[in-house]
Amino acid sequence: MHKHAWWALIVLLLTCPACVASDVEDSLLGAWRFDDGSIVTIAPSADGTWRYRQLGDGRSGRLHPVAGGWQAGPGFSDRDPAALVVRMNGSRLEWIPTAGPAQQAKRVAAQERDIEWDVAGATLRGRLVLPATPGPHPVVVLIHGSERLPAVGQWHDPYMLAAHGIGGFVYDKRGTGSSGGDFTADFIQLAEDAAAAATRLATLPVIDRDRIGFAGFSQGGWVAPLAAEKYGAARAVLVAYGMVDSPLHEDRWQCLQALRSKGGTPRDLAEAGQLVDAAHQALTSDLREGWPAFKAVVKRNRDQPWFQHLDASDCIAASFAAYPAWVVRTFAGHRLPPGINWRYDSRALLADSSTPMLWLLASADSEAAAADTSEAVHQLAAAGKPFEVVMLEGAEHGMLMHRQGVNGPETTGYHPEYFARMMAFWQQRFL
Repeated sequence: MHKHAWWALIVLLLTCPACVASDVEDSLLGAWRFDDGSIVTIAPSADGTWRYRQLGDGRSGRLHPVAGGWQAGPGFSDRDPAALVVRMNGSRLEWIPTAGPAQQAKRVAAQERDIEWDVAGATLRGRLVLPATPGPHPVVVLIHGSERLPAVGQWHDPYMLAAHGIGGFVYDKRGTGSSGGDFTADFIQLAEDAAAAATRLATLPVIDRDRIGFAGFSQGGWVAPLAAEKYGAARAVLVAYGMVDSPLHEDRWQCLQALRSKGGTPRDLAEAGQLVDAAHQALTSDLREGWPAFKAVVKRNRDQPWFQHLDASDCIAASFAAYPAWVVRTFAGHRLPPGINWRYDSRALLADSSTPMLWLLASADSEAAAADTSEAVHQLAAAGKPFEVVMLEGAEHGMLMHRQGVNGPETTGYHPEYFARMMAFWQQRFL
């Protein structure tokens, strides 16, 4: 779940409209505790592999199947050369790094229960993961980013929560996995779905209805505060690498930021800003407005160096510039999910909210304007709102850390404070 900006969603839907997660066995899925008390979670990754996440320091790698077990290389997704071998030994996990002592881990016991509920003409399905201790338990409803993939049996988060004494509820968004309905990016509908999930959970004797919260990731940063408002009784909200400003603001910021990083001059950025604004007007009017202005900016800048640096991975305008209007209109009408709230931002809702919130932001986020969001939430906190902002230095979108490699930036793992910050927030609010 590394790329949740809207341009990435557009490219995904254009090139891979039927992408689905691969089926994997669940022998490793869950949280595992080593004898020293540290915890690692393991969840499915791509192509029959698994991803481990060490909660104490953010280290992560991809476990590839090998004879007798699994093997991870030294990088975030490498297989070779072997840096770690993992084997099952009865009910215990053998953890054998090439550098350092071998350890064993025991699966953290948890209760699991599949839940379904009906909302807005669709039956949605999710999985509740609870600590093995007697309830009633607090629970966090986990809200997706913009990905069009199922989450049940794929996310590590509910097991991480359960290992810390808190229930986690993960579900397949409408139109994905086992959930019915049509896929949508309508924040209002997605918030209604999440609020209805909380209402359903509150009916269960194993759940403490006074200790229900929401956690939203990336796009879920718009949805989670909305869901808390719709539910009306949320104890707390956590947002990770999300935004306050609108998706259009996100796209504009990302486009200009990318050009700035490539040496764009103030004049270049001014012209690019006009291009982006015209593209947004066209986008939000089904090309009824803005297209002539957009093509005019394209025409006068097509031979400029900054224009050559435009990349569809950075902004919508770059995608539009490559095609005639009829192609874009067909694409926008049939490839984009319905109901995108392009102009929605959370400021007004947050100004009226009294729900405690933690905003975990990534200082090096190239997809979301973390500094803008930080300033907005800090202003609300200064006005008396129960909000806290934590900026994790050096983290990219997804709270991932990178280093410069021979062939460019390489992912090294998660920010070492990320998981601990999340768990501390929920334990403070719930336990």
